[in-house]
Amino acid sequence: MITLYGITQCATVQRAKNWLDNNKMPYVFVDFKKIPIAPTKIFIWLNKLGSQKLINRQGLTWRNLSDTDKQSINNEEETIALLVKKPTLMKRPILEHQEKLLCGFDLTQYQELFR
Repeated sequence: MITLYGITQCATVQRAKNWLDNNKMPYVFVDFKKIPIAPTKIFIWLNKLGSQKLINRQGLTWRNLSDTDKQSINNEEETIALLVKKPTLMKRPILEHQEKLLCGFDLTQYQELFR
């Protein structure tokens, strides 16, 4: 089963959804602005991807964070709490499929995963 996490209005999420649709790949979409992501799931994502990959430091949410919140990224528990509180800090989309995890939309990675 494929699960795609992100936010509906994100252009990168839309590209991933379009690719999955065009390739007839059934998936479940979870809008993490509407459905909170469990801290345990974020813990798994952090451990598989690392904060450098999972956290979107280019976005408006990151730029609007206080310096204190930005420093909390160095602590796993505080990072998880921050991502639960501000899920738009996560790079989008996040795709889960059979123990595999992709972050962001990279056409080559999607093609390789679904060969």
